[in-house]
Amino acid sequence: VTIIEKASRSKLAREAAKSGEGACIAISAADEILVNSFLNGKISFTDIPKKLEKVLAKFSSIKEVAFDEILSIDNDARKYTYTLGV
Repeated sequence: VTIIEKASRSKLAREAAKSGEGACIAISAADEILVNSFLNGKISFTDIPKKLEKVLAKFSSIKEVAFDEILSIDNDARKYTYTLGV
């Protein structure tokens, strides 16, 4: 893992935190899928932040989340992540 890759992941985490609760939920869900895909040899390690950026862009507009919306956002983010070729 290079310094650039570490910085990229840190930047994404900060951007998600600034964007709001929905982005944080989406990034967490997507990261689970992406890491699993990497561990199973389906994507490269460097694909993870690239795909997380796309998830962040799609879900960054969801600022505040009601408790009953959490699973829906998580599910939507997982579905979207699969469309990114994992």
